[in-house]
Parts: sequence; C-alpha cells; structure tokens
Amino acid sequence: MSQQIETQRRSQAVLWHSVRQAERHGLARKVPAYPGFASWIRRIRLYSLIQTHLAFEIFSFTSHVPAMIHEKGNAILNGMERRFGKLALPQILRWIASFQVLTWALHRFSPNFLEWLAFDKAAVLSGQFWRIFTWIFFPRFPSMGSPVFEILFVVIALLFMFFISDSIESQWGEFRVNVYTFATIVGLSLASLVIPYMPEIGQIMTGIFFSAVFLAFASLFPNQVIHLFAIIPIKAKWLGIANALILAATILGSGAAMPYLAFVVLVGLLPYFLVF
Repeated sequence: MSQQIETQRRSQAVLWHSVRQAERHGLARKVPAYPGFASWIRRIRLYSLIQTHLAFEIFSFTSHVPAMIHEKGNAILNGMERRFGKLALPQILRWIASFQVLTWALHRFSPNFLEWLAFDKAAVLSGQFWRIFTWIFFPRFPSMGSPVFEILFVVIALLFMFFISDSIESQWGEFRVNVYTFATIVGLSLASLVIPYMPEIGQIMTGIFFSAVFLAFASLFPNQVIHLFAIIPIKAKWLGIANALILAATILGSGAAMPYLAFVVLVGLLPYFLVF
C-alpha cells in the first residue's frame, strides 16, 4: 500500500514539474493554487500540452513526407540514370509528336491504317500487345473543314510540342523525360485495361497524356508567356490551371462512367503528382 502511495506521489511530482516548466516557458497560464481543483486543472492543461506537442510532431513529420519521397525518388532516378541513361531516347516527345503527324498523313491515304494503332481492350487481351504503346501515335487533330486550315493547325501543334519537348528536356534531361513519358503511357494503358469498356477511351488517354506533359511544362516554367491562337499572350501557369479545370469538368460530365474516368485520370497523372 505504501509503495502505491509513493508511486502516486512521484507521478504527481512529475506532473507538477512539467506544468511548472510549461508555465515558466509561457506555454500554460498560471492558476491560483487552490487545493484539489487547481491540481486537476493543471493536469488537464498538461495533457492538452502533451496532445498539442504530439499533434505538432505528427504535423511536422507529415509535412516532410513529400520532401522525403521526392528526395528518395531522386536518389532512385539518379541510380537508374547511371546504369541505364545510355538507353534513353533523345527528344522522345518530339518523336511522339512527329509520328502523330505521320499517322495523320497516312490516314489521309489509308483510313483503315489507324485501326491497328488504336487502343482496344479486347484486342490487347487477345494478344495484340503493341496497342499498349501505339495508341500514343493515334492522331487527335480536329477536323476543320478546310484542308488548308487543318494542315496549318497540325503544323502549329507540332511546333508547339517541339517547344515544350525542348523546354522540359533542358530542365530534366533525356533520361527523366523518358521515365516520365513511359510511366504515363503504361499507367494509362494499365488503368484502361482494368475498367469496363469505354468507347472513347483511346481519345481520352491521348488527352490525358498531353495534359500530363503540358502540366509538367507549366510547373517547370510557370511564367513562360505563350501566345494563345498566336495572338493572346498568357502565362503557362494559367493555361495549366485551365487544363486541370477541363480535366475536372470532363470527369464530372462523364455521368455513370465518372468513377472509371476519374481512376484513369488519376493514374495517368500519377507521375506528375510524384514529381511535383
């Protein structure tokens, strides 16, 4: 019995010491020393201080998690680049844009040619595995009625993609652009394989891919001025925000397919979220 009383007294002494330390450092407001009641008030304040301290430590740890992930990711990429950097394809985004223009031109002469490139879930599962990658070469240029305007649009889109490709590669280097590009393509393909069939999924995947590329550009060069329609000057960060809003509007307007489309968009943008 006496041992229990002694233990209790020691515990109270520790509590009182902690409260006095907190009061001394201005962490707790002093309370008149009324017997019994003041003791409980002090204990409550001490527990509150402990909880506040724990909450601060948890917040401090969680706030450093993104930086830790980013640092670890950079270390992994640096190691991979030392081993496999020579295998990186230079100017890969330029090649993708160029092949889109090439397939667009071939489509003019052989419309059925594009059927072998388009993403088709049933065809992939039946063994046509090249469609996991070739959908990125499927042209998505709008029909503008006049061939002259259509050709002009294709040329402007190609030059703009070249500009984005060179800008990103100057900041990241060839290897990291390759990793970002292939991770986005494979992620979109795998996400589209696990959802139910959607008739326009190939077109949506292409849109998400180029959104991921442009969002990376807008994040790296937010103040880069781009002349919209070759006339209106606007900073890249505002176009990036507009791009994100368009993606959100597309998801919200997809009706019953909204959860599946949201899943594809999130997986497709996962490399972007990991980097930025």
